[in-house]
Amino acid sequence: MFVPRTGRSGLLGLAVALALADSSVVTLALPDIVSRFGVSITDVAWVLISYNLVLAALAVPAAHLARGRSRLLCAAGLVVFAAASLACGFAPSFPVLLAGRCVQAAGAALVVATALVLLGGIEGSAQRAAHVWARAGILGAALGPAIGGIVTQLAGWEAIFLVQAPVALLPLLALWRLRMPPRVAVTTAGRPHSGANLALLLGSAALSAALFLLVILLVNGWSIDPAAAGLIVTLMPLAAIAAGRLAPAVENRVVRAVTGFVPKG
Repeated sequence: MFVPRTGRSGLLGLAVALALADSSVVTLALPDIVSRFGVSITDVAWVLISYNLVLAALAVPAAHLARGRSRLLCAAGLVVFAAASLACGFAPSFPVLLAGRCVQAAGAALVVATALVLLGGIEGSAQRAAHVWARAGILGAALGPAIGGIVTQLAGWEAIFLVQAPVALLPLLALWRLRMPPRVAVTTAGRPHSGANLALLLGSAALSAALFLLVILLVNGWSIDPAAAGLIVTLMPLAAIAAGRLAPAVENRVVRAVTGFVPKG
């Protein structure tokens, strides 16, 4: 089966978007998970935090592994992610759900790291590959809450994970008979920097916690349905990105922090 270059890039972009969307896609389902398993709000927050922590912790090791058999590792990551999604959807207990989320994140780390390498070979340019990779990641992370909220309202929180399984397997088509150029420029990651990894872990946990508290306010405090709450949560990062691109360059760091601008790089 022949898959054109744009099709391969699109499928790998879908894989990256799915992996990063999962960091927040389950956010609007957390109140239903609390009701299903009878856990506390503190405990259910780990459904978000565990995924983000494992993803951040494995990002650098996965980047090192991606220098080798990127196509094989990407396929392995997709299969692991799909299998873990099914485990989460059919989880009989809360500990099983948490374990499934951690395994999901491990598969996602492989997918995100190897996709960048594979896109470099498909696009023939490291710069174009980085653009496809970044756009897919931003889109997935931004749309995750809205998609999760709509699916939760229509079919329940379990459907979020069950739908992900077949979607995660679609990018395998991009790997079918994919021949990489003999030399693909890959930026060396160097040795993992413990300080940078720690900052990434703490930042990921903080963002997940903030998003979780916002959802609790919208759903439980203001009685907003999950679909509408998902749209609200999704519009916030999109508005920050748009403000940073449309507003004049702001040099003062304090002003940037207060306004939430995400300046154009």
